[in-house]
Amino acid sequence: MLATGYASDFKLPPQGEGETDEDFTDRIAGTLRDAGYFIEAHEVAANARYDAEGSTAQTGIAGVLALRLGKADFGTKGADRIMDEQIAGAMALKRPIPVSPEEMLLKLILMKLDE
Repeated sequence: MLATGYASDFKLPPQGEGETDEDFTDRIAGTLRDAGYFIEAHEVAANARYDAEGSTAQTGIAGVLALRLGKADFGTKGADRIMDEQIAGAMALKRPIPVSPEEMLLKLILMKLDE
């Protein structure tokens, strides 16, 4: 579980006695996201690195970028913010022809440069 490794790396409290894996993952991911570590937070939430085959972390990261480019902020924090970003990412990536994460990032960067 990536949450355990990231908790150790970022010196966050380890999984507490009676804390479920899901609650622990949400706590670590939410804490990382609130601290600005959006890639690590989405990796924890997905329990997979962003570059792993089929990782949902890519969707969440796309959502972060889409929301920033759209200047949208729903005011949520922690695990709720991660869920908002995953939903935004799913919407941003919904296309008839799938694109690679790299292509999506390049398009977003180019859009930002045109502003």
